[in-house]
Amino acid sequence: MTVLTAAVVVLGLLCLLNLAVSTAVIRRLRLLGMPVDPASGGGPAIGSPVPAFDVMADDGTSLTPDFLRGRRTLIAFLSTTCSACVDHAPELALRAAELESSGTQVLLVLLDDGADARGLRKLLSPVGTLLTGENALAFMTACQVDATPTYWLTGEDGTLAAELQDLDSLPLPLRAD
Repeated sequence: MTVLTAAVVVLGLLCLLNLAVSTAVIRRLRLLGMPVDPASGGGPAIGSPVPAFDVMADDGTSLTPDFLRGRRTLIAFLSTTCSACVDHAPELALRAAELESSGTQVLLVLLDDGADARGLRKLLSPVGTLLTGENALAFMTACQVDATPTYWLTGEDGTLAAELQDLDSLPLPLRAD
């Protein structure tokens, strides 16, 4: 019985120590004053140019920041292992014609693990310019995007106009009703 009592006391002391350390860490993080915005991928701020990149699209087109100039561009950062991306892909495919008719080109950045069991590559290939493999990874790294799905809308001057987490947030008149 004394062993059991000692074990409970030691466990209680460990819990109090854990609570004290957790409280100290939380206070320290608050003192740093770093706001946490889960929608922010750490990339460029709205209104700033998209970071420099030089990648090759799946169709052999060389893509540089000049690709983004002259037309609005919807850049979709997706992954074959992301369930939300799989859910968004059919809607993106349906909206492609509307986006094109509104003068907006679509750039799809698809991270894949090589086994595209859900068929995203096949579904999205006709939608717009497609980046996969190392080129997609290089583009995402250059843009500092670390979460999928993420959508960027760029202006005709190649600057970031909006960062979205879903297609329903597309600013009008691009949004399908």
